[in-house]
Amino acid sequence: MKRFLAKFKISNALDSGKPLPPSLQEQIARSPDLRDFVQSASRLGRALEMARPRLDAAPSLHASIMRAVGAAARAQPPELKSIAWTSSMALAGTLAVLLAGFWLIHPAAPRAAATLQPMTEAWDAGGQMAQNAPSLMLEPLSDEWQRLNQDANRTARCLLSSLP
Repeated sequence: MKRFLAKFKISNALDSGKPLPPSLQEQIARSPDLRDFVQSASRLGRALEMARPRLDAAPSLHASIMRAVGAAARAQPPELKSIAWTSSMALAGTLAVLLAGFWLIHPAAPRAAATLQPMTEAWDAGGQMAQNAPSLMLEPLSDEWQRLNQDANRTARCLLSSLP
């Protein structure tokens, strides 16, 4: 991203004819990629400057090209658009008739009434999960808590038995 930004700054400086900022010159000195970019952008700028007189001398060429494009657009037969429209409408009509005929020959079979059993089973399973999940999740913790209580009781008995 930094290279892109540096190339953008270099391009703007070369286009405006201003000297490159010192920070940008340091980046160019450190990067061979940026040095190559500066050289190719400078060559391109010089080539465009040399071609400018030829480009400025051809406004009549532009006008003649635009006139030819306009004439070609006007010369297009209007029947071509109407033929495409008519053929697409005929195709759509034919397709509609074929679909209607297929539907009349093969009517849709009535669907069997869907039972609610899978949904009620899912509902019941969800309720059981809500009831069982806390105990299942806390069971390892409660087991550990019981073991800690047993250890504490054994330690207390050991300490009390060692008293005179």
